[in-house]
Amino acid sequence: MTLPFWTPERKKDYLQLVERRSKSRKYHREYNKNARAEGRYKTIRNGNKTYFKNLKPKQPKQPNKDDNQIHKQII
Repeated sequence: MTLPFWTPERKKDYLQLVERRSKSRKYHREYNKNARAEGRYKTIRNGNKTYFKNLKPKQPKQPNKDDNQIHKQII
């Protein structure tokens, strides 16, 4: 006799996985929607594909004064 595929533990794990995926999908959809509304991304459509071009690249990180002091302490 074979074992059933949907054991209670397996079903519980599957439902948790579906919930995590749906939360992640919702978060990314909202993030991209807000980013496009703010003008951070330009939408380019080519047939069935959609491309996003970043209009505002990230600024390079400025060195922190604390970073220099920590480096001096190490040496």
